[in-house]
Amino acid sequence: MVGLAVVAVPVLATRSPTAAAVIPAPDIDAPALGQEAVDLEARMAVHLFAGQVLGDTFATAQKDPTQIVGTSGGGDSALWSGVYLAAESFRYAVAKRAVAVAHTGNVRHAAEAELAAAKARIDDLAFSAHRRISISGDWKATPCSADHVPTVGDANQSCGLADSQAGAAFRQCQPVGVPAYVQDQSPSRPAMIFGPIRWHEDGKDYYCEDGSSRDVYAGTTYGLLTAFDLVGPDDAVLRDRIRDDVISMTSYLVSHGWSVVRPHTTVSTSGSENFVFPLFVINPEPRLNMMTAARHVADVAGTPADQAQWDALYDTELALDGPQLPGEFELAIASPHNSYYNFNLNHLTALNTIRLAPNPVARDYLARQFAIIDATTRDDINAHFEAITYALTGEPVRRQLAVEHLTDWITYRNTSDQAVTNSTRCGQDLTCVGADDVDLHVETPLGPQTVTAAQTGSGMRAADPLSVVQRPRGEDFLWQRSPYTLDGASHANEEQPGVDFLMPYWMLRYAADVSAPAYAPLPPYVGPTAGGPTGA
Repeated sequence: MVGLAVVAVPVLATRSPTAAAVIPAPDIDAPALGQEAVDLEARMAVHLFAGQVLGDTFATAQKDPTQIVGTSGGGDSALWSGVYLAAESFRYAVAKRAVAVAHTGNVRHAAEAELAAAKARIDDLAFSAHRRISISGDWKATPCSADHVPTVGDANQSCGLADSQAGAAFRQCQPVGVPAYVQDQSPSRPAMIFGPIRWHEDGKDYYCEDGSSRDVYAGTTYGLLTAFDLVGPDDAVLRDRIRDDVISMTSYLVSHGWSVVRPHTTVSTSGSENFVFPLFVINPEPRLNMMTAARHVADVAGTPADQAQWDALYDTELALDGPQLPGEFELAIASPHNSYYNFNLNHLTALNTIRLAPNPVARDYLARQFAIIDATTRDDINAHFEAITYALTGEPVRRQLAVEHLTDWITYRNTSDQAVTNSTRCGQDLTCVGADDVDLHVETPLGPQTVTAAQTGSGMRAADPLSVVQRPRGEDFLWQRSPYTLDGASHANEEQPGVDFLMPYWMLRYAADVSAPAYAPLPPYVGPTAGGPTGA
């Protein structure tokens, strides 16, 4: 998407683009899709708490907004809040374009109202992310002593050796005094909720959920960079705050050896809840994502010293991480049905590392590595992945599939109260295999062959991706759940936010209304060796 400096992969100098095929595509502006977006945006008001996205549980199946009795997804709130921030930034760009071309009063007023609504959400989400990133600098250690020894799993008894520092992003922060259904702030609260922490910027106290993870940084960075590029040019205060937050996160991780060091326990040096957590030590992709983010914001809005520093650090990191990416991605596709959510993180980070690569050679190399993931996920009936890869490749078929699967999502959403039990169909109208079985595409003297590698383990899965309307209900973000999972249900009183519709919808609308991506397909992935897994 050329207009985003940003979501586009231009034609690469190292390969010759092929003329885009003319493929009839469903209309992203279809009334049903547009109305779904309007309805979900209005409903998001009941899913936002201090600028963070949560699922809701209501007192009854009528889902009265005044009768919320519980929330869910606190541990993933940073991820989905970041993804929603990106969605609202695309929405903002679409509305901005509509204002620019509107000539009549009513049309222009409607576009201006849409622009203002998107900007209000962006301000709320981005400031909440800023708080989660910076308040860690106010998180102080409770000194250990003979009568105060660290105890794993007890938030009230833990102690540590050092204060935290800004940049260690929390999963969720809520102000003191929120209803218990939003966050448990009682003395018996979960061990990973710490507080009260007084934030120096507003002098107020917060309880924050710790446990920094790949998804926290992937989602937060994805949202902040999209807002930086699409909204930042119109709001210098927002742009500069995002610049500082991105550099703060990356500086923290670099200075701590890509680990997170916490003030709350000295019992162990392993595990996400302990003193030292080696967050990105063995994962090159998230390291490169963070370094890409810091380099980009410094180059656009930093000082010459910032630019020189982060350009040099990025070059070093790319040289170190680049050769490790094939191994990381090939390991992921060798077991595609376990931890499927990792593929979501791969797509979020690839969108930034590829589109913001410093030159065509680096861009082409990174695209070739991401093609390893795409070889497994491109046929997964996944509108989110299809929208992102459309932004990267400009291939019409990806857009076509994304729109089709978003349309199916509406049926999925409208039947969310129904239990889905596909396992009863196994051996009848549905082919099922062992849950851990993996299909391998193998080159043989007789040509390409597909074989199933049976793995140890119990349970069953669908042999092929299930259609959207056949999938288990109640998922917080459908596109991060394996399309091979057979069964599942949600409670009639529960409601998920709908970010899994809004993210691909607004991205596709941006491509249609503001700036279409260049046509530059990913290079094919042929496997590390003859007979190596190419994913299925």
